[in-house]
Amino acid sequence: MERRDHYRARVSMALEDVFVGRAAPDAYGLSSGLGGTKYEKLVAVLGIVKACMPECVNERISRSLGYDTSGLPYSPREYSLRGKIGQGGFNKVYLLESLVEGNPSFTLKLSWFIRGDSKALLNEARHQRDEYEELRSAFGKKIVPEENFFIAVGIRKEGPVMSSLQLFQTGPIRDIFVGLNREELIQKLTHNQRLLGQVSKFVDDVASQGFVEKEIDLLGKDNLVVVGEEGKEALLLLDPHFRIPHSGDNREDEIRTRVDYLAQIAHEAMSTFTEGPMVVTR
Repeated sequence: MERRDHYRARVSMALEDVFVGRAAPDAYGLSSGLGGTKYEKLVAVLGIVKACMPECVNERISRSLGYDTSGLPYSPREYSLRGKIGQGGFNKVYLLESLVEGNPSFTLKLSWFIRGDSKALLNEARHQRDEYEELRSAFGKKIVPEENFFIAVGIRKEGPVMSSLQLFQTGPIRDIFVGLNREELIQKLTHNQRLLGQVSKFVDDVASQGFVEKEIDLLGKDNLVVVGEEGKEALLLLDPHFRIPHSGDNREDEIRTRVDYLAQIAHEAMSTFTEGPMVVTR
């Protein structure tokens, strides 16, 4: 009882010190102040609590929560959650910004399209991973960025949620269907042999492997994009999955229309391209 009261008083005093400015944040292992967002404040408070607890208690908490970062492609201590950068359907996308110069940043996608316990979510995560691997095998790693799937469990009431990490793409990003008009896209393809080769191969692979019938998701905003500076653009499929039907709807015709549109654009650009053999990167 005395030990519990001792550590409770210690945490209370530390929080008061930092909140009222009697102590610098780094006195309790914080790299900065309490921050402006609720998330940053929560992280700061938990950091103070951890700094005031004996190491044996922290180890016991970590074990009981199953907190394990060994499978992640980054160290959480080297990244900061900067806030939501996108939202669509059942997904919310956040930016994990690197705090270490030279390290890449990531996008963190949280998906709520399936509810249930961790086992149900794990099965769905495996299904999503299988889709990702199928499309990455078909289109190649140059078009489908690396993605890591996991189940995130937080302290909120919503329970576990399916999540994925993907490298954050720097530079201009434009949806190939709505971010560029027909003339702009043709111009880019006729001046960029690599991009033309990627688009042509993508269209062929979608048609030959039956991805239209499986409803590859080419309807979502910024799913199929052109990324990069002028003259150095590349094609990327940022959400490499098949659509989730809502109430039995079928969008196959819309997807086929978009694929046919790309095929026509690529054919027109190829007919004016006279700089040698086509180069396709996978």
